[in-house]
Amino acid sequence: MCVSVCVCVCVCPQIVHIAVEMAPIAKVGGMGDVVTALGRAVQEEGHDVEAVIPKYDCINYDLVSECVCVCVRVSVHGLVWTGWI
Repeated sequence: MCVSVCVCVCVCPQIVHIAVEMAPIAKVGGMGDVVTALGRAVQEEGHDVEAVIPKYDCINYDLVSECVCVCVRVSVHGLVWTGWI
């Protein structure tokens, strides 16, 4: 017996915001509010959103659901920078 199955795969765009602050995790001025509001608005449209901010000492880790450190290696004009983000 052959069964026909219809599978709908929804590929939602992945958005990454790279910013210097994000409310309420690390906020100094208005940019943190903008990054948070924009991220929420884009998520409501069905997109997968992540934010990358510097690892400041003042970050309130109680408000962070997932925190990942990634080693990055960048090469520009023969110069290589390696660091953790």
